[in-house]
Amino acid sequence: LAMGGATITLRAVTLVTSVLLARRLDPVAFGVVGTAAVVLSTTSLFAGFGLGVALVQTRLDRAKAAYQSFVVNAATGVILTLIIFLGASFFAGLLDHPEVTPVLQWMSLLLFFSSLVMVPEALLQKDLQFGKLSKIVVATEIWYTGSALGLAYLGFGYWSLVWAALSRAVLNVSLYWWFAPRKEWLTPKP
Repeated sequence: LAMGGATITLRAVTLVTSVLLARRLDPVAFGVVGTAAVVLSTTSLFAGFGLGVALVQTRLDRAKAAYQSFVVNAATGVILTLIIFLGASFFAGLLDHPEVTPVLQWMSLLLFFSSLVMVPEALLQKDLQFGKLSKIVVATEIWYTGSALGLAYLGFGYWSLVWAALSRAVLNVSLYWWFAPRKEWLTPKP
């Protein structure tokens, strides 16, 4: 029920935000960020390795599995972030949009931030804490909306979308780490 309410709320917020941002930003802004998103979404296919789902379903030692999953996810996040950051001009050139390079470099950090969320999110799912999950999702989306709109109205152009996405990612990590039970994924287990 909590997730259903969150989904309805998010759809309404997304609709209103999209209309307001479309009125404030030119199509080029969406194109630059959208081009970067293509590279990031393709790269994110290699993140996680299904460890979040495995952690939810495992019957093995929870703390040990959580720690090992976190280490693999964080390491993968660092590697993918570095690949995109250092190869941003190559990827932008491959897509024939060199202006995307700095956006892609900054947005590559999203891969690292998302790697820090996978394990605490999986643990909340495993513990059936859907109320907490929905609060996190709604809070971060409202934050993104306010940030993107505020920065767009201040004249930041496509950077308003970039900074809003990065600030949402930082808030997302903070909230998942705050609400997730027993920071067991941070302590090595023999």
